[in-house]
Amino acid sequence: MVLIIPGAVLLALAIALLTQMGTGGSYTGKDGRYVHVTRNTSFHHIYNHPLWDGNGKNLYSIWGNQKISGYLGFMSVKSLCHWCGWNADSAVDGMNCLIDAANENRVEIWNVYPEDVIAADPHFASVQAVYYHGKPGMPVAIVAAGGGYQNVASLEEGFPYAAVLNRAGYPVFVLKYRVADDLVPAADVENAINPRVSEASKDLQALIRLIHSRSQELGLSLDSYSLWGSSAGGGLISAFAFDFEGPDFEELALPRPAALFLIYTHAKYIDQFQFTSDDLPVFTIVGVGDKFGGDEVMDRVAPRMQEAGMDVVYHKYRNYPHGSGLGKGTDAEGWISEAIAFWESHMGKRNEESK
Repeated sequence: MVLIIPGAVLLALAIALLTQMGTGGSYTGKDGRYVHVTRNTSFHHIYNHPLWDGNGKNLYSIWGNQKISGYLGFMSVKSLCHWCGWNADSAVDGMNCLIDAANENRVEIWNVYPEDVIAADPHFASVQAVYYHGKPGMPVAIVAAGGGYQNVASLEEGFPYAAVLNRAGYPVFVLKYRVADDLVPAADVENAINPRVSEASKDLQALIRLIHSRSQELGLSLDSYSLWGSSAGGGLISAFAFDFEGPDFEELALPRPAALFLIYTHAKYIDQFQFTSDDLPVFTIVGVGDKFGGDEVMDRVAPRMQEAGMDVVYHKYRNYPHGSGLGKGTDAEGWISEAIAFWESHMGKRNEESK
């Protein structure tokens, strides 16, 4: 009996482990084009996909620690999404949109910081962006996923958003900003609400500068561009767009976005900002009982924004857990279509008002 119990336990563990495993296979079909992944595809297979040009673990992994990525790479998309509380169908669709774009030579991997900056501080090497080509002349969307500044969950809150936006014709950049050990706050950050957030927002600024510098070369337009951030990603976007005394885009020498999209945003400090009628339009959503208190904070902040004269849309959904991204299968499903319409309603408004 003593021997049977450990054996049964080991067998149960082995079966449980096997149910979590994903599959691999060929990356290309007979026609030489990349084939789609499925819910059963393993993360090892995805990390090593040729479209990433060797950057798969940095850009696609949800883990700030690359060792963890290696340990859990055997898991399938379906299994990992189950344990993380994410929607596997959204994750798979996000990856397959990337594959379709790569098959059409419409995807690029950018290092955000120049070589001399990276040489001086290798932490900046982790800052990259996945660029989806869009229709000529259409404004750019920049997406920053969440992850508590310990990881970047582009799997659920980056690439699925980009898939919807890019299929609508918009050029999209999904930002991988510094997190975990790569996020080393500068000691001289003054008046920072949170040094980590302030430092991460610099990576967003660097990406916007890079797009701006290459806009003519690539035919990109930062007129009426938009910023999309979930959880911690919303935090770094807020840190870029707002300040205690209001944003100063002229001082930053950067164009103003047309609209901000704050999805169950990192909420620990946003209610400390002062808002004015000159602040950017905001579309924000959160779930009731958000586990980080986002709904309680936005219940205070959204009315203050509106009272200041800002154009604000605020939705609070009864069944929309923190980390649900596009919200498939929740009360928030379809929110991104309304968000795109909100963005489009503000395109060109700032230019018209300045005439």
